[in-house]
This record gives sequence, structure tokens and C-alpha cells, in this order.
Amino acid sequence: MPMALFIPNPTDKELAEIAIATAHTTRAIAGFEPRLPCLASRPKGVQSHEMVDKVVSATKIARAMAPDLMI
Repeated sequence: MPMALFIPNPTDKELAEIAIATAHTTRAIAGFEPRLPCLASRPKGVQSHEMVDKVVSATKIARAMAPDLMI
């Protein structure tokens, strides 16, 4: 059995690729059209946060890479 790749701090492009791969796996195994939520949280009172900005960017990248998916 192959080991899963663990990326402790993925880039926005890596996050997008992970989301797309997950959607394709879900389609293949479960047989239904997946809906992919891209979520991030920030500390209360903070207007922007590095991780939130990364998820927003990853969402845009994933939508551009796979416009057929519901992201």
C-alpha cells in the first residue's frame, strides 16, 4: 500500500491540486458529483491572515484549473 504524501504547509497551488484530486477521487469511488468547500478561519478582529489569503488564492486557482467542478 503506497504511503500518502504529507505536505505540512502546502502552497496555494498545492492546495488547489489537492482539492481537484480529491474531487476526482470522490467521483471515481463514490460515483457522485462532489461539492468542494474551501474553508479557512482567522483570529477574531484580524482583517486578513496568511492562511486565509492562501485558501482564497487556492480557490481561484482550482476554479481556473477545473472549471467543471463545484468549488
